[in-house]
Amino acid sequence: ALEGADFVYAKNWSAYRDPNYGQIISKDMTWTITADKMKLTDNAFFMHCLPVRRNMIVSDEVIESPRSIVIPEAANRVVSAQTVMKRILESL
Repeated sequence: ALEGADFVYAKNWSAYRDPNYGQIISKDMTWTITADKMKLTDNAFFMHCLPVRRNMIVSDEVIESPRSIVIPEAANRVVSAQTVMKRILESL
């Protein structure tokens, strides 16, 4: 899935009703996005919705690299939520 990718979006998933929700139940590092894995891409940008578990979901080296766009992504999410809220309020 990484080979030739332009963007890598890492996300861990868990069910809210799962009694283990929020707990670290696996330390399988094969899922961690590392610099070596990013080398398989086509100089991809790294994305994540934040907050992220550093060195579990993504290595520090990747999330702090110039190819990480997590902060602009988070900023866009704020503006998007504000726009949705504005339109809802305008429709009342």
